[in-house]
Amino acid sequence: MEGRTFYFYIAILVSILLVGCNTANSTALDASKPNSLGGILNINLSLLLGPTYPIQVQGDAGSVYVPTVDENSEMEFTLILTNPLSQSGQKAEFVFYPSSPLISISGHLDDGSYRDYFSYDEQKSGIYMLIDFAQDEDCIKQDYFIIAIDTVSNIPQWIRLHTTDEDKCTFVATNGGWGYNGSFANNYINNSLGGAVEAADAICASNIPAAMNVNSPTFKAMIVVSSAPDGAATRTLSTNWVFSAPYTAIRYFGRGGYTKIFDLAYQGTHPDFANENHLENSFGGAGTIWTGFSDSNWGIGTPSQTQCAGGAGQFAYSWYSASSLTGSFGLLNEIYYQAIAKFSTTSTGLDLQSCNTSRYLLCVEQ
Repeated sequence: MEGRTFYFYIAILVSILLVGCNTANSTALDASKPNSLGGILNINLSLLLGPTYPIQVQGDAGSVYVPTVDENSEMEFTLILTNPLSQSGQKAEFVFYPSSPLISISGHLDDGSYRDYFSYDEQKSGIYMLIDFAQDEDCIKQDYFIIAIDTVSNIPQWIRLHTTDEDKCTFVATNGGWGYNGSFANNYINNSLGGAVEAADAICASNIPAAMNVNSPTFKAMIVVSSAPDGAATRTLSTNWVFSAPYTAIRYFGRGGYTKIFDLAYQGTHPDFANENHLENSFGGAGTIWTGFSDSNWGIGTPSQTQCAGGAGQFAYSWYSASSLTGSFGLLNEIYYQAIAKFSTTSTGLDLQSCNTSRYLLCVEQ
């Protein structure tokens, strides 16, 4: 019974459409009117038929080629028709629009559009494009598009552009809000998997936000590791450090990848907190991160005081034990030196807290 009811309503709909199409009232099929049934039908039919001249990026035979343009760079490629023109007099004209003001096409008009064509008689079977990708204000490797519209069907076709980003991302690994105990490297060390560097970097690798997880990025934890088992890595400002090589101009973004945290601007391996210098924006919102620093400007001190370095046999390894030990930490919502080393409000020293406390880790793209 339900099936018959369905077809009954379909029959009524078709009848209404037929009456509308056969009426003498010309406005019923006026596509210029937003509420016109005829206009809706015309638009839908053209979309179903598709563009008159399907277009694609020229690549190796049988391959799907998506051009990649680097930030602050140019790149070139050639567009071809999926079905080449085959008769004298055939000409396919196109208008191209970038999907973002960050993308510009060489030779564009004042409105940013670019016009070109294919021609059988002129043996013009390709359209050469030179694309410029300006610097954006994020660290996300995202896709942009060139929108191609042929002047016959006026149906847009989207030409995808991959991009690379010279900026680096940061994010906060929170363990679902639970944080990580100061002895987070204990299991790695006890099972001969490495030390605190390997443990912290593994945490970062398993928590990369989806938007930042493009092209298999590597993230490392911003944490000091002075003492580690034989064969395991250590991490200091001069060894295995997380920020870029000295005297580069890499910018670092966080808070989802769209908030600039700082710009190294050739100042070295880390932001300088001396003389009341500060980050442009904080690493995050509320919360704290384990860091291991011993002073207000990236100093490194005694591991048993600042790095939860406790006994593993005769050695004391960084971030190994929470028993009667302390560690230093930073405040995620700070832009001054307390972002990496919180100081006590009642004395001039570090605010060293028990390693039994859970805190987050800051992860930095390499």
